[in-house]
Amino acid sequence: MKNLLTVLLLGSFCLATAAWGDDQRLEVKTNLKAKGKRIRVLVDKGPAWTHKYGFFFVGFDLGPQVAIWTEDTYGNYIETLYTTKYHDGRMEVLPYWSHRTDPKHPELVDAVTGATPKTDWLLTSRLNKEQDTIIVKAELNNSFDYNEFFTKDNSGVNGQPSVVYSTTVDIYNRENPYVMKLIGSGSPNGSDGALSAEVNKLTTAKEIAKKITVEMY
Repeated sequence: MKNLLTVLLLGSFCLATAAWGDDQRLEVKTNLKAKGKRIRVLVDKGPAWTHKYGFFFVGFDLGPQVAIWTEDTYGNYIETLYTTKYHDGRMEVLPYWSHRTDPKHPELVDAVTGATPKTDWLLTSRLNKEQDTIIVKAELNNSFDYNEFFTKDNSGVNGQPSVVYSTTVDIYNRENPYVMKLIGSGSPNGSDGALSAEVNKLTTAKEIAKKITVEMY
């Protein structure tokens, strides 16, 4: 349980840092040494961004685990831009993203790992690999967010499965923002990286984020 609640910000590598932006969003910076196009992702938290869960009369304000990454237009994984430090061995937390990362290069993920922001926040990053058109995806999951369909008995610690958002981005277009849309949910038990279009049984999981926007700048 301690691993579940522990988050780590790896600022010592000078690859992932956090600061306050001009609009008072928490700004998280990753891939600072990359030479590719600059990209930013604005995350507006929803009413279910955090929720309280108690252990032995002690309440914890739990925030979601998050991964943001890019794919090509064929759905092939390119690179991770940001992920929270979530756990060791719990694939059900971010299964859609977890099954796409390259296990041969865990240091690439470590370089963009940070703590879960508690307010509206802004990710600024650079692309290591560039293509004219990319798909930007985000996966979010709150543990213990039970509802009538996903209960303690049938979903364990996970509660409702992760939610996945996506948008198609022209990396040369700096004029228009791209609003990410909910495209489905991840595997409830993390056994695979499949995406389910079924979201009707989700409740608060669909309210973790109010809006996620991608911009090239």
